[in-house]
Amino acid sequence: MPIFSAQWLNTLIYFLLQARESFKKLVVSQRPVPEVEKLVSENYELENHSVSILELSASDLAEKNNWIGMNKVAA
Repeated sequence: MPIFSAQWLNTLIYFLLQARESFKKLVVSQRPVPEVEKLVSENYELENHSVSILELSASDLAEKNNWIGMNKVAA
């Protein structure tokens, strides 16, 4: 007598396949966008000032503004 029913195993396989597809979408959504990468790397000279677009991390913001930073695990 099998430990798990065929219906239970089919349900498990269905959910595992759904999780895999969700993971694929997540990985694809984290790829850099070339148009945005180009914007980040350029400086823009305007009439009265210049503009640079920079990428900031949570730790950069915390350091510069005395904010609480990202959660960290103490080793």
